[in-house]
Amino acid sequence: MDRNQVICGEASKVMASWPDESIDLTVTSPPYDNLRDYKGYDFPFEEIALELYRISKPGGVVVWVVNDATDKNGSKTGTSYKQALFFMEIGFRLHLPMIWEKTNPTPQTTLRSRRYTPSFEYMFVFSKGAPATYNPIEQKCKNAGKRSGSSSQRKPSGEKRPRASQMIKPTKPLTNVWQIPVLKNGSGHPAPFPDEIALRHIRSWSNPGDTILDPMAGSGTTLVAAARLGRKYLGIDISQDYCDMAAKRIEAETAQLSLDLPIIEPQPRPGLHQHGGDRRSRNWNQPYNCNHEKKRGNSAEYLIDRLRRDHPDILDRLHSGEFRSVRAAAIAAGVVRAREPHRGHS
Repeated sequence: MDRNQVICGEASKVMASWPDESIDLTVTSPPYDNLRDYKGYDFPFEEIALELYRISKPGGVVVWVVNDATDKNGSKTGTSYKQALFFMEIGFRLHLPMIWEKTNPTPQTTLRSRRYTPSFEYMFVFSKGAPATYNPIEQKCKNAGKRSGSSSQRKPSGEKRPRASQMIKPTKPLTNVWQIPVLKNGSGHPAPFPDEIALRHIRSWSNPGDTILDPMAGSGTTLVAAARLGRKYLGIDISQDYCDMAAKRIEAETAQLSLDLPIIEPQPRPGLHQHGGDRRSRNWNQPYNCNHEKKRGNSAEYLIDRLRRDHPDILDRLHSGEFRSVRAAAIAAGVVRAREPHRGHS
């Protein structure tokens, strides 16, 4: 099964030709109820869910971003709940119900509707057994470095158990409510979800080199995020227009990642094995063509390959914007040396 492609077709039929247990993570937002005009195509939910269970690896995760419409009688359809229950019936665990809280929702409250403005969507995280991967995303603690006050926890019997004060750590994991603004629609797709949703879920539930699927790929947000984070991707959409749109976005993303830096001839240095890489890296004895490597020098393509092979954690930090350039990330990883400042004659 070839990776890194967008396939035009009905998702359940396309997936039916794939081998069992071949996908690490699925991140998708299906065309729920009548909220999206999806070019008149049908959405066979149950068939798609069954195929997702079959092709997910043990420990694989499916992230299902969904919402409900309001029917003609004024009631919410409850489709999101029904779908979550079906996923559980066929064998998935409901590992974590999550909320995407929209920080800029469109006001819809009127006296006629008698409702508060809807400002969230569900992100159901299903897993095939216990999740194989969990890379928690951290947020800064406001009171980092201070000591927490003493407190108490209750035992099952109801008796209080004292707990001493502790030093507050610099960071803590995010909660299951993510505050992310709605994407201002300029993609040509009726309901794209923000890049940040795809990026966070891919970081959380997969590792570099894993295969990421979006069976309702739309404009390709999940696929672009997967490429940006050094994962393999597979996208399916029944609309050829959306497949073309996704392919163009992926092409633009991969072209950006491949931009070359000025080529500098690498110099031998202590600790560098010229036929296998840095001895301190876990793949230091991986063979390669030494002359070919020298020709590539310090191009961005070469440096990204080295980071992907030996320092995937640094590559993730690069894609998240922590480093201002590929070279800065490579310096942090020890792949190249920082240039020493020029000293004049004394």
